[in-house]
Amino acid sequence: MVLTRQEKEKLILDLYNQGKTYKQIAETARVSPRDIKPVLEKAEKEREKELGINTQEEDNGGTANQNQTQKKISISSQAYRLFSEGKTPLDVAIELNIKEPEATKYYRQ
Repeated sequence: MVLTRQEKEKLILDLYNQGKTYKQIAETARVSPRDIKPVLEKAEKEREKELGINTQEEDNGGTANQNQTQKKISISSQAYRLFSEGKTPLDVAIELNIKEPEATKYYRQ
């Protein structure tokens, strides 16, 4: 069975969220291990865009106003902050719109 690019990317993400290694993902999805990282990075960027945490720097005459610059915060950093506030992995998964196994992975780290 031949998968479309989008189907293969979804499979890679699902396997990664299940805690599979790059080697296991590569074998199951029939891709090169070097092809996995770009898929994960793309998904991370899309997730950050959905959460509205993209870096937006505005330049006003050569000076960057800190109030106008939104700092980029990674999903893992957001998860660690939520865990420090006493949230459970399920709460974090819901808050960050990620799968529970991924939130659990951050919790264990």
